[in-house]
Amino acid sequence: MNASLEPLVARALPVALAAARAAGRELLRRYGLRLAVSRKADQSPVTEADLAAERAILATLRAAFPGHAFYGEESGPSGDSEFLWLVDPLDGTRSFVRAQPMFSVQIALMHEGRILLGVSHAPVFGETAWAVAGGGAFLDGRRLSDPPRADARRGPPQPRQPRAARRQPARLDGPRRDWSLRWSGCAATATSSTTTASPRGRSMR
Repeated sequence: MNASLEPLVARALPVALAAARAAGRELLRRYGLRLAVSRKADQSPVTEADLAAERAILATLRAAFPGHAFYGEESGPSGDSEFLWLVDPLDGTRSFVRAQPMFSVQIALMHEGRILLGVSHAPVFGETAWAVAGGGAFLDGRRLSDPPRADARRGPPQPRQPRAARRQPARLDGPRRDWSLRWSGCAATATSSTTTASPRGRSMR
């Protein structure tokens, strides 16, 4: 990363973290509720939770960086700048509407096509991971260690069910304790679960 961008990135990271956590609060307020599900043009689902979380993110980012451009998963592009914020307020909507916990908030800042920083927040687990170009990756302030080795016979470690997931409504289809990547619905959360020391990534016993 260009050294001239370091002061901006240092200021942007806490803003991105605050935006992700604000979105997480919006999601948790609606987690486990019966929400109407609409379909976008690509047939992917969207709910009021997606929209509320994106509004919270954009309000936080725009207050700090009004001159930047933004691209929201739900609202599309806005602004014109060499700096572009990418926002996915609810990665894993299918999991969310089933009250499965494998969903997350994703935010990234780009400069002229290059990623400067990224934030991933998993609200149900209360975990936040982030990385800065050239500065390493962290989980809740702790620098991430080498990923755990997968057992060749069992495959990669599977996420375990968190306590908050017990709020699942009775309408949930399928096995409630199948927390494999196939059921996770959120690739970002599932991937970070299996490549960090997070409780999300420990095998169910």
